[in-house]
Amino acid sequence: MSSALGPRRAVVIEDDPDIRGLLVHVLKGKGFKVSEAATGEEGIGLVRGMVPELVTLDLNLPDGGGLDVCRILR
Repeated sequence: MSSALGPRRAVVIEDDPDIRGLLVHVLKGKGFKVSEAATGEEGIGLVRGMVPELVTLDLNLPDGGGLDVCRILR
């Protein structure tokens, strides 16, 4: 499903490639245009470069805690 302004956007921030791939697959199946990141820093850059409707965030990332990333994104 897309809005009148284009596809809904989501960002998946997850360091485990299997989990990240599953989340991307499910979200694409629901009509989202999905960007993905394996680190908090990469994810922050993606979110700042767009206005996603949805962000999934792993709490244990290799470059810091997911809660810290969440605080930065808020």
